[in-house]
Parts: sequence; C-alpha cells; structure tokens
Amino acid sequence: MDWTSRSIASRRAGRIAALSLLAVGLGNGAFAQTPPPDVAAQNPFAARAAQEAARRVNLTPDANSVGSASSVNGGVRINPAKSASSANDGVRVDSVDSGDSASGANRGALEPVASGANRVDVLRLKGGETLSGTVSRISGNGGLTFKTTDGATRTVPLDEIERLEASVDADFARGVEAFELGRKLGDATEFRRAVALLQAARKTDERRWAKEWATAKVVDALVALGRDDDAAAQFFLICRLDPYSAFLPSIPLRWAPRAAFGAGESPDARRQAEDEAARWLPATKNPSGVANPLGRLLAASVLLDSARYKKDAVEALRDLAVCEPPEDARSDADAVRTCRTVALLATAQRWRLETLTNPTAETVDRWAETTALLPVELRWGPAFLVATGNESLGRDDAAADGFLRVALLSAANRNLAERATARAASALERLGRRDEAETLRRDAERLFAAGR
Repeated sequence: MDWTSRSIASRRAGRIAALSLLAVGLGNGAFAQTPPPDVAAQNPFAARAAQEAARRVNLTPDANSVGSASSVNGGVRINPAKSASSANDGVRVDSVDSGDSASGANRGALEPVASGANRVDVLRLKGGETLSGTVSRISGNGGLTFKTTDGATRTVPLDEIERLEASVDADFARGVEAFELGRKLGDATEFRRAVALLQAARKTDERRWAKEWATAKVVDALVALGRDDDAAAQFFLICRLDPYSAFLPSIPLRWAPRAAFGAGESPDARRQAEDEAARWLPATKNPSGVANPLGRLLAASVLLDSARYKKDAVEALRDLAVCEPPEDARSDADAVRTCRTVALLATAQRWRLETLTNPTAETVDRWAETTALLPVELRWGPAFLVATGNESLGRDDAAADGFLRVALLSAANRNLAERATARAASALERLGRRDEAETLRRDAERLFAAGR
C-alpha cells in the first residue's frame, strides 16, 4: 500500500489529536500488544487511534513507511488476536498478530494472577490443552519448562502457548496494576510506584523467571519516565539471568540523539550506564561470563555515541548482525527466533550512524523493509530512523507520517516519543501546515510536562 499516495491530512490531524490524549499511553512490553479499550473509553480520539492501529497491523509497508501497529506493555499476556480488545482490569492486554515477523512474535501472554495458599500456575496451549502446576523456566532459548501437578515435566515452545496465568505475590500484582494505570493516564507517580513495588517483589520472589519478569516491568516503567540510563542498568540484570531472555522486547535500546539530557535523565546515571555497558561489550568477557547477545546488543547501543567506545560498539553490532544460537540450540525454534530478532535490531542500530551521512532513497527503502520483519512491539525505534531517513531525502509527507506514528504508538518510550513529536512538527511546518505543527507542539509540551 502506498501511504504517500493517499490523502494523509485527515489521518495526520487525527493522530495529532490522539497524541494529545496518549502522551505516555502506549509502550513496549514483553510481547506484542494493542491499545487498551479503557483508554478509548475516556476519549473518542483515542478510540479512533486504537482502531486505526489495530486495522493496520497486517498492512505491508511501502518504501516510504513502516507497517503500523500498537504496542502496550503488559510483560503480560501472550494471547494472539487481530482485534484491539482487552479486559478492563488494567492488567490483561490482548496481543496483535504481527504477521510474518522474523521473531515469531505471535505468542501467548504472561498474565499475573493472585497467589493463593497453594501457588499454582495455569498453562493454556493453543491446541486446547490446559496444564496446572508450576513454571520452572521461561527463555528465548528453550521455551517454557513446566512441572505439572502430577509430577511430569513438559517443555513447550513459546509459540505454542495461548496463555500463562502465573501466580504472583501481592507486591507484584500491585506493581503491574500501577504500571497499567500510569500507562493509561500518563501519570509519572504511578510509574514510580510501579518501580518500587516491582523491585520489592523481585527481592522476595525466588523464581528466576519471575525476577526477570519483574525486572522487565521495572525497565518499562523507567523508560516511560524517561530514565533510559537507569533502565539500561536494570536490563543488564536480566542479561545476567538469561542471555536469551524471553523479555527481549523490553530492551531499552537507543534510537534518538542523546546530546542533551531529557526528562528523568542525569549525568551520573549516564556515566554509570556507560561504565556498565563497557563491561558488557566484549563477546564473552562480560559479567555473565558467556556469549550474551542481549547484553552485548544493549551495550553497543548505549556506547554507539561514545567517542571512547564507538569503534568497539560498531564492531559488536557487525558481529551481532549475524547472530546465531549456541551450537546445542540451533534446532530450537525459540533460540533461532531470538537470534534473528537480535540480528535485525543490531542491523537497525547501525542505521543511527547512516542517518548522519545522507542515506539514499534505496537505502531508506531497504530500512523500511527490514523494519517490517521485526515483531510489532520492537518496530518503533527502527521506524524513527526510517522517518529520519525520509526527512533527509526531503520526503516530508512520509517523514511527518512516520514520526507521528512513532510518537503515538511508542508513547510510553518517553524520550523517543518526545523527539519524534518534535521532528513531526518540523516536517509539518516544512509542508506549510503551520497550524497543525503549532497544535502538535503545544499539546505535546503540555502533556509531556504533565507526565513528569
């Protein structure tokens, strides 16, 4: 479909209005998600934005754009659906069918449920089978290991899971609810409360996969607060637990320029993040002591703008662009998908440098095609670079459209959304749409300030 051949004025105006209502309403999660209808219930503009996002999920992007879909964090549920539906409890969020993404993001979901006297997890498979017992392991290398109540052990690929209803403690459940409320209302106080509750839950829950899940939610909340450096430090904790974590989509990669400090950022946090990233940059001599593609990918992303480590970061990204599973896991579908996703993200990270050298139209078109191979919830950073490439080519229609979609649909990634909004307004101004640009800037300034 040729996005630029269509009349985009009305769509853009709708997105500007929707952006003013979803300043931090959507964000990255452990699996592909869609906008919650409870947001839509608050305002018809948000409802239209959610419907439009869901409708576009399976559209093939042309050379000038990236296929749209929304992504809401849940770390939560893997329940593939082509509708933008969700339960109204602030925790459940149905996921979007992301089509033929290389990572196979069309998976089930983690759903937190209250822990009873006897902690029991319920695993529902796509084939209709339901298992009760306890989760032993969840990984992007080896899938899910489940011990049933009758003592049997099952290993299940992630793509075969319809839903996992995971028993969690009170702090964990309250932390997820706080995150969802913050995401819905754009309330920084709720995100901060989520961080505190989930960090407390992580200390008391001895299950490794539960610690990973809680940490992924902490990362998402920190990203929503604009604290990308703190989020990176937290994600490195996940890398220590599992170099092929199933919570890869929460990885806080850098996509926008970081010359200035944004909301929630500090020089101390940045120095600490860079020092930690430098320890993770080597292929094997890192804090985990093993080949760690997730840790190395995040480290390279953090250090790509560093004068001291830039050369090493570029080399790491080249290596990761051909990421392969360990020899003993090369027949494992989950490990293959994880490595393909890492390879695509490493390739896209290198575009950050290419945007500075006036990429050709052919190059930018290739970026758009590559971006469409990623799972939906991981597309918005690369999509920002595609829009940046279109901007440098003078494709202001496509650039404005791309930046607006990134701003709207990755709005819980605070720093990326703020930068995308500013670039969208500039593109609109160049198109002579000064009133729309001014409205966008005014609303974004008010709403991003409200989220601090």
